[in-house]
Amino acid sequence: ILSFIYLFKMKSVTLTKDTFKFRFSLLKKTLPLGITSFLSQISIVFSMAAVLNMCTKYAALDPVFSIEEYSQIPTAVTGIVMKFFQIVISISVGLSAGCIPLVGYNIGAKKNKRVIEIMKLLLTVEFIVGLVATIIFELFPSQFIAIFGSSNESIYYEQFAIKTIRIYLCLLPLACFNKATFIFLQSVGKAKESSTLSLVREIVFGAGLPIVLCYFIGIDGVLWFMPIADVITLFPCLYVLKQAVNELNAMDAQESVVTAVDIPTVSDALTSKIVVIGRSYGAGGRSIGKAIADAYHIPYYDSQLLQQAANKSGLSEKFISQYDEKAIKYGTIYSYNSYSDFANHSIDNLAAKAQEDIIHQIAQAGPCVIIGRRADIILKDNPNLVSLFITASKNTRAKHIMQRDNLDESKALEKINKVDKEREAYYNQISSKPWGNAMTYDLCINTDALSQQQVMDLIKPLL
Repeated sequence: ILSFIYLFKMKSVTLTKDTFKFRFSLLKKTLPLGITSFLSQISIVFSMAAVLNMCTKYAALDPVFSIEEYSQIPTAVTGIVMKFFQIVISISVGLSAGCIPLVGYNIGAKKNKRVIEIMKLLLTVEFIVGLVATIIFELFPSQFIAIFGSSNESIYYEQFAIKTIRIYLCLLPLACFNKATFIFLQSVGKAKESSTLSLVREIVFGAGLPIVLCYFIGIDGVLWFMPIADVITLFPCLYVLKQAVNELNAMDAQESVVTAVDIPTVSDALTSKIVVIGRSYGAGGRSIGKAIADAYHIPYYDSQLLQQAANKSGLSEKFISQYDEKAIKYGTIYSYNSYSDFANHSIDNLAAKAQEDIIHQIAQAGPCVIIGRRADIILKDNPNLVSLFITASKNTRAKHIMQRDNLDESKALEKINKVDKEREAYYNQISSKPWGNAMTYDLCINTDALSQQQVMDLIKPLL
């Protein structure tokens, strides 16, 4: 029930009836990823079956375990130790699976260097988890076997159990590393490579090695196949990982050329000022900003900031647009003077911080016009800042919106009240001075009775 409710609470995805239509084209893309996990689980079953069969077969050939009283010891002990192994691998799978949405998100955002960093961190943590587990098992094998009542068993049971734990589980760091590699490759879309490695590990080595080793060294082959299989699997894993990293680096280099933040250099500007325009909804702030930019030969920034912030942060432009000039409603509200509290908290703050960084970069490039986005607060220490606020009566604004958006008067007024309220909350969240108040800006202009040229004439002395 909670999962179903969450589906309709997601920020970046809106579900509609069309969402649930069957699409064969999407099935072709997702099916290979699902089959990877399916094949991995099925191959593990085959491996376990082969191991347990070898236990039964070669126990009958062993001087001790061929005795009927002790004949079940290898199968029982191996089954228990395999459960210990599965517990550790479950932790490994959980860590890797938790990284799948992070990897997918960053690939979608074309932040491939982040994907590489996630991979390095994941593999390091997986290795450490396996190492800690190995140390514990190697130091306390008797205690783990005692969980299953070894005190009531024969000395042969305890000896074989300790030997099995110390050999079978001696290379858990590599087992965790390899399993994480399979899942990471799956998360970056390399289903074929992931499936191949998994099948080789679980079928060729997992089922084949016990058969081969038992033929040469008897029942001990069941114990040694696991560490040997993980050592052999490590090498193709490292090779495929290296290829994946090279591809991600190449994609990142190509994407950086395509999506680099475009901040033009101004050479023929007729002013040195950075003009920031706050505005009531429907008052014409954007058209006035464009007129200033054209008249003074300086860049104009409005919705372009969203794309540039998206390029910088790795968040989608659609996601950032949901929070454009809207107050952050939860999480750590950041201060425009310090981001130490912000850095590891709300993703909403990440969007706001990315946009703020872009505004600073734009201001450093030279004179320009910036529409809204609290730029007057962000750039408050810039000596070339000119802050304006453009407003008009609600009737004037309603007429403008009715004509522009083809709305009736009540809908236009409703939209005015809604957007103004959002902008006010957004601005006042980090400002000690109120949004729209004359004391907050260098110049406030009511455009009710003024033409655009008259407004330009009023602004001219400030530029």
